[in-house]
Amino acid sequence: MRETKAFFIYYSKIVSKDKITLFWSILFPLALGLLSYLPQQESFNTINEKSAYLYIFWAFTTVIIFINGIGAQTSVIRQQGLLRTFFSISGKKYPFLLSIIFSQVLVAFFAIVISTITLGSIMGIISLTLLLNMIIYLALIIPLAPAFLIIAYIPVRAESLMTIVNILTIALFFIASNTSNNFGGLEWINPIYYFRELSLYISNIVNNTSLFIYLIYLLYLAIGVFCLFKLDINSKTQRT
Repeated sequence: MRETKAFFIYYSKIVSKDKITLFWSILFPLALGLLSYLPQQESFNTINEKSAYLYIFWAFTTVIIFINGIGAQTSVIRQQGLLRTFFSISGKKYPFLLSIIFSQVLVAFFAIVISTITLGSIMGIISLTLLLNMIIYLALIIPLAPAFLIIAYIPVRAESLMTIVNILTIALFFIASNTSNNFGGLEWINPIYYFRELSLYISNIVNNTSLFIYLIYLLYLAIGVFCLFKLDINSKTQRT
């Protein structure tokens, strides 16, 4: 635990210095949410419709931060040889991996709180119920964060991986938000769709998908445990 805390402080300083990535992760979903809502705000007639709109940006923010900050960034650190260096210091890879995960969970918390207060205030739906739903959502996504380490298993150079995952995340967002999502069950593969459904379930806007939500939650947990135990500290694309 002491090693994880030390690495967390160290890595948090690295994250705070990378202001471009930080602003991209926090402000891009918020800006997109505002730009999409303001021109069509008259079409949102109920609190549930407005809440559902906010939840898609909870999901988008969660996924873009976890994919970039946990999955792709772990690939970068491993390619640079830092993961192996920290392994040689502590004799374990888990403290540093957990420090990456915890720091990005913190970023996600911060981003979601900002988007909730900003969008919620503009849409006029800020309430104790909404804030309670947000707290429950934030608590539930913590155990799912390690699953995004699976991105580091993609055998491409980290620079290319960053580009690929950003394009993919935006594509998944538009699929989840602008289509009927009737893909014969394959829509659940889309993490943005899943996190949106999770938030809708928490708020009782939908309740007919509970089985899928529980099963995929367990799947994310299993993937996360597997990645923590099996992630190779050596780069697959470059000698370090």
